[in-house]
Amino acid sequence: VFTVHVQPHPFFERQGDDILAKVPISITEAALGAEIPVPTVRGRARLKSPAGTASGTKFRMRGQGAPRAGRRGEVGDMIVEVYVVPPRRLSAKARQLLESLRDEIAEDPRAGLPEGP
Repeated sequence: VFTVHVQPHPFFERQGDDILAKVPISITEAALGAEIPVPTVRGRARLKSPAGTASGTKFRMRGQGAPRAGRRGEVGDMIVEVYVVPPRRLSAKARQLLESLRDEIAEDPRAGLPEGP
């Protein structure tokens, strides 16, 4: 009898045959869409993120997961959850452009929330 201890990976998480990962994207990648390089257990792959992708959106990358137990040659999927990372520093020009964009879009993401008690 032997016991196997699996150490947690700092980036990947295993869930059955699937591999889970959280990947940061920029606000421009979220708004405009992008092909994002994503590390996988087999190397890098490219994930197509459509325009308007929100933080918490999950994408399934078929065939990028862990080997399926007892099923030779079959592998699970990789589930990538993206999260939007705002810029840490803004130049004066970038700040002005974002303010102009905010005014142009004039969209309230909290519209429809209850007022409270």
